[in-house]
Amino acid sequence: MSGISAAFLALSGRQCALRNVAVDGHSDVGKHQDMLPRIGFIGCGAFSTSCLYPSLRLLAFGLEPYGSEPEVELVACCDMDGRLAERNARAFGFKRAYTNHREMLEKEELDTVFVVMHPQLQPALAIEVMESGRNVYIEKPPAKTLTEVRAMQEASRRTGRFCQVGFMKRFSEPYVMAKEIAGRPEFGQLSVYESRKARNAPYPPVYDYLNDFVCHHLDLARYFMGDVEYVYAELVSRTHDPDKLNARLFEREDVYRNWASVLRETPHVPQSDGYLITFRFTSGAIGVHNANTLETDTNLLERVTLTGEGSVVTVEDWYRVRAAIKHQPPFSWEPLVIDKSLEARSMHTGYLGEIRELVAATRESRRPKAATIDDGVACLELVAAVRASIAEGRRVALSEVRTTELVA
Repeated sequence: MSGISAAFLALSGRQCALRNVAVDGHSDVGKHQDMLPRIGFIGCGAFSTSCLYPSLRLLAFGLEPYGSEPEVELVACCDMDGRLAERNARAFGFKRAYTNHREMLEKEELDTVFVVMHPQLQPALAIEVMESGRNVYIEKPPAKTLTEVRAMQEASRRTGRFCQVGFMKRFSEPYVMAKEIAGRPEFGQLSVYESRKARNAPYPPVYDYLNDFVCHHLDLARYFMGDVEYVYAELVSRTHDPDKLNARLFEREDVYRNWASVLRETPHVPQSDGYLITFRFTSGAIGVHNANTLETDTNLLERVTLTGEGSVVTVEDWYRVRAAIKHQPPFSWEPLVIDKSLEARSMHTGYLGEIRELVAATRESRRPKAATIDDGVACLELVAAVRASIAEGRRVALSEVRTTELVA
């Protein structure tokens, strides 16, 4: 979708260290583009390998669209497990593989580095990358605590390097389309936001369901509706762990680095919880979000509905878009089911869009316009406000979180 990249152009930035391209003896990648951002990647786990590396490969080898000019140079990837690092280097076209990230940062000329791992481990590495003079991409959630995410925000400001957060739904084709429709004058003022995101299975206890999963839709609320004035939230828990099995997981030193193995080897109780979160936005609009791990895959798992004035647009299951605006014919859209290519899936989910924006921001020496570390801070402030509301049984203003550190 050519309009997606145009929608995320940003202004300003600092000079970055882009260099002339000479890739494995090929001195020219195209007469229209003789400089490419140089990318490093720390983390070769299952998520990054299935969702992020493939999009980088598409852009590095001119495969989206097929036959286009390369947009990025893949220099080095790193993982403590050398087998994984070597595997991803071969599979996706990185020149070199490392098992020590500091060695990679010292030896390689890099412009931007991906840091993708458990949120417990991301903050220190992201700060180290920025202090080395590189921009950084981190996955959502950026951290486990407000203190950590604010430290990354401060490091970004201090070093002049940008930090982009993986809120890829902002770049997803259906959600970009819904935002465009809701922004039309005839849609009227945005008035009500309604969303739901359910899982068809309980959530693994090595992650925090609210912080690590619900954060996607907390960010979407801000993406569509703007800043939040206050929240009120309720929690229902069906997690029964009388023997404190989940607490024992964290006695394992490798729980964050090898969490899948830890879960296989250690008795535990998955999180079975439900959250209902209401919003009052600074614009005066209102909203509600239902997040739970209590459903099956026979139900509608994800939905976002935006109501204007005499208008409504809905994204169903992160897939189809339906809209109705008074005095206009109804509108509906869904992706072509016959197009099962990697390019189509990456565009639909937003992974390709977010990486293409990161590459453009690096090349143009500017900050990404969307999904920056400032958005990461705002998301964790919402998480803190939700926790405080549940604990204290009252609505909590975001100004309280910013000034009194209700939740660390």
